[in-house]
Amino acid sequence: REAEDFVEICKSMTGGKGVHHAIDPVGGSHVMRSYKALRRGGKLYVFGASSAVKGDKRSRLTALRMWLSTPSFDPLKMMSSNKAVFGVHMGLLDDESVFSGHLEDLSGMLLRGDIDPVIDSVWRFEQVAEAQMHIHDRKNRGKVLLDFSPQ
Repeated sequence: REAEDFVEICKSMTGGKGVHHAIDPVGGSHVMRSYKALRRGGKLYVFGASSAVKGDKRSRLTALRMWLSTPSFDPLKMMSSNKAVFGVHMGLLDDESVFSGHLEDLSGMLLRGDIDPVIDSVWRFEQVAEAQMHIHDRKNRGKVLLDFSPQ
């Protein structure tokens, strides 16, 4: 994952402009890479810190490194590019209307074929523990989905 220059990929796919929205679940220094992938007026949503966990065990040192490598953003400097950075904690949202419009927009983009998310794997809901370990062990290359349909 570190070998991929997703900033360059985003720029090349958008004629050098960058993306409108970036979603960063990794945290740490990765946040700045996501920020650099934005176009003027772009928005970055930081909602995770998976870089704080390496391997099978939690490490306070790894978490501290992640925290120290997380960039700070100067609002005055950000004004010149009209970019925005949002911190999102889904567990603390108490107003579902905050994201309902975004979900409708994303659903429309998916149906029109404007976006083509990479699906790594689909797991039955009964396999949720295995699916979580698949993600935890960093084996996924794309989204991991749960199938709730009746068998």
